[in-house]
Amino acid sequence: MHLTKDDFRRLIEEELNDSEDEEAPFESIAMLDDRTIEAVLDTSGEGGEIGAAFMTLFMDAILRNFYMASDFYEDGQQPLIRFLDTEGKVLAENEDFVQSGS
Repeated sequence: MHLTKDDFRRLIEEELNDSEDEEAPFESIAMLDDRTIEAVLDTSGEGGEIGAAFMTLFMDAILRNFYMASDFYEDGQQPLIRFLDTEGKVLAENEDFVQSGS
């Protein structure tokens, strides 16, 4: 699979950024620049902050893989992916794949 820059932006803006859809994983998500993705998660619902922490691990990998399949990915440069709660508190911020602590 290969995504153009427009395909990737469309994925972010249209597919993942549907705040009216109860199944949407994000309150909002945006590409701030060619290397920065910022997503807002609602931690007030079921699962709270623990659920949001699991969501950040899961969605970081998915977003990162889509990014790597796009024209944004150049010279092995990973994106900065930042997850916030609805009050603006940073839940996670990663510049590379999250490593499990083994």
